[in-house]
Amino acid sequence: MRILFICHEYPPSKHGGIGIFVKSIAEALLTQGCQTAVIGYDEKVMEDELQVVNKVDVFRLVNPYKNKHGIRIGGFTLNLYPILERRYFSKKLEQIIHTWQPDLIEGIDWSGPLWLKPSRPLLIRLHGSYAANQLYESKPVRRLIYFLEKRNLFLTTFYCGVSKHIAKWTRTAFHFKQDFSIIYNSVNTKKFMPLAGIPKKEHSLVFLGRIDARKGIEELINAMAICVASNSAIHLTIIGNGDPIYLEKLKNRIDPTCREHISFSGFIPNDELPRYINSFMLGVMPSRAEAFGITAIELMSCGIPIIMTNKAAGPEIVTDGEDGWLVDPSNIDALAAKIIEAFSDMEKVRLFGKNARRKVERSFAEDQVMQQNIQVYKSILSHAN
Repeated sequence: MRILFICHEYPPSKHGGIGIFVKSIAEALLTQGCQTAVIGYDEKVMEDELQVVNKVDVFRLVNPYKNKHGIRIGGFTLNLYPILERRYFSKKLEQIIHTWQPDLIEGIDWSGPLWLKPSRPLLIRLHGSYAANQLYESKPVRRLIYFLEKRNLFLTTFYCGVSKHIAKWTRTAFHFKQDFSIIYNSVNTKKFMPLAGIPKKEHSLVFLGRIDARKGIEELINAMAICVASNSAIHLTIIGNGDPIYLEKLKNRIDPTCREHISFSGFIPNDELPRYINSFMLGVMPSRAEAFGITAIELMSCGIPIIMTNKAAGPEIVTDGEDGWLVDPSNIDALAAKIIEAFSDMEKVRLFGKNARRKVERSFAEDQVMQQNIQVYKSILSHAN
């Protein structure tokens, strides 16, 4: 089986959760006898090029419409470039289909990357569209992006959600009547695992992910002032990238009493993460909206329990009081209280860490999840034929 993935953030280029997901699944499918390739825009390339990354063919394309702006007409802006770049990408996709000959295309919902229906069966993985996330947070939805995402979604009838949460809100946002199959994201448990010989830093807390407001990072920093006032040994390390301007504003908001208790490590390559995060006792993910959260299961796979948002897909990952804790991230006092409570009982933290590892092995291990994906692919191809 030959699978061609659509991804505009394939590592090592600048990437987020979708890029990590596509890299993981593309490489894992190779071990199952499949052949995989990836196609996407890449702002770092000067001309279209084919790279081979860990035996995956990666077609990195120049976006000719990057940084193009619309024409201002009175009080309105006429901007056709978002449509033109998707139309151009769809045509480039057809060229790769002709040469690489995939059996199936896997696309994404976020931003609606396709304009035209591909000439091969198309599965769209629901990672969390802009419109679905905005609707969940009761925020306004920009009409152009909604239109582009809806057009992209309706190019196929094959869908797979990364969580029940995002499947529900995608149905609501785009008025689908059908149910979607659900396959949770997975983690390589042989790569992300508890490592012997790495000492744990007592009362160490880690946030792992993209640094922006939706991830609840502001609430977490505000909660730290309460935590430090109660337990001066607590230290938070924030791992990840974000907009430099937002990041600077965030640092300036840190209460002076806890500046020495919060550090920013910046981006750490995924291959280096297991050794780095194994030194932490406790993870925290206070997201306002989370389609799934790959970083959550990476931490749990290393035996690190998490204080997880009780919103969105949080309860699908963490079982409160068994392998972690659930908390309302909008309640800063409750978030701080949960962190303080966890660090007051280190035996429970260690127990929850072991339970978290077992949960991942049982529900999110890469090997078993790949089999679920392969069955979905086969089902699509049988229907398409």
